[in-house]
Amino acid sequence: MTRQNRGVFLPLAMFFFANACTYPWMFVSELGMSQKWVTGFEAFGEAVIFILPPALLFYVRALTNSSKVKFNVKQLWHLLPFFIGFCTFVMILILPVEARVRLLDGPEVLAMSELPAGVLLIGMFLGYPVLSIAYIIVISLTLIKYRQKLKDLYASTVGKELHWVSWAVFLFALDWLMSFASGTVDIFGYASFYNDPVESLVDLALFWLLAVWALRPISIEKDLVSASENITQHNAGKYGRAALSQERKAVIARKIETAMIELKLYLEPDISLLRLARAIKEQPNNVSQTLNSALGSTFFDYVNGWRIRASLSEIKLARKNIITVAYDVGFNSQSSFYKAFKIEMGVTPLAYRKANRLPDANKVELS
Repeated sequence: MTRQNRGVFLPLAMFFFANACTYPWMFVSELGMSQKWVTGFEAFGEAVIFILPPALLFYVRALTNSSKVKFNVKQLWHLLPFFIGFCTFVMILILPVEARVRLLDGPEVLAMSELPAGVLLIGMFLGYPVLSIAYIIVISLTLIKYRQKLKDLYASTVGKELHWVSWAVFLFALDWLMSFASGTVDIFGYASFYNDPVESLVDLALFWLLAVWALRPISIEKDLVSASENITQHNAGKYGRAALSQERKAVIARKIETAMIELKLYLEPDISLLRLARAIKEQPNNVSQTLNSALGSTFFDYVNGWRIRASLSEIKLARKNIITVAYDVGFNSQSSFYKAFKIEMGVTPLAYRKANRLPDANKVELS
């Protein structure tokens, strides 16, 4: 297993372990074990749940940037809420069983010896949704930054954008929000439809789906690992070197344009910044800097702009259907072509064909 894979699966293992520790108290209760064991497992579950948000963040970071897959002392602050929760668990554990039940079942008049644990428990209950929202925002920003960086490296980002991670984060956020709402309702003595059995079934489905998709990077998403490593190398080069002079950028810009005209690199579906850099014998970070500052475009938009312009004549002639034209000029999906065409030309391919179709063009399927 490579270092990248270890970095991916360690936070994933933490995530699944933490979730597995949040529900044993229900099974212990169903087995008829004493309240001593039930309240002990329940209190531990309230503490270990604080591992879930940071573990999910570390997992996303591992997928999107290999340089961040380093667990060190500076990152231990992410586990501070768990340590506070664990201390609360220990404080509850040393209380009599009757006191544990009062603390965990709802608002009661507490004895002085129970107040510290009670205050911490309330703080945990109120703090968890706030903490979860904060981590969800950070995870979302991480994914946005990753997708933006992909456009500096690839002309096609299909299969690399991690949209499934965004959906997973959204579903978990919804689940956590429902759990918080249910807990709030329970505190005031009202029954909630999102009770423990329902929540357990929902969590089981969510974690099963996450497990299925999360194991994909090592097997079939090899491009994703490559993208992550390329982003790391690109960042190191981009910010580790001095800015290019205007003259140097102009030279590289001419070489890029020549490669597009003579070699027609844009016709390659899997064309990447590295492939272009090798073709013109320049460093990838210099090519990226030229595209961004001199040509005012990402690699993604620049190559797709060439593809769209190359497709115009065939769309006007109407000898081929639009999907065939899209694949002929280098796109590897219909949706990517339609989106890029609308951005470049301001209309859809079909609307452009209807408005610009040549009089003597042969009739073919329009879509």
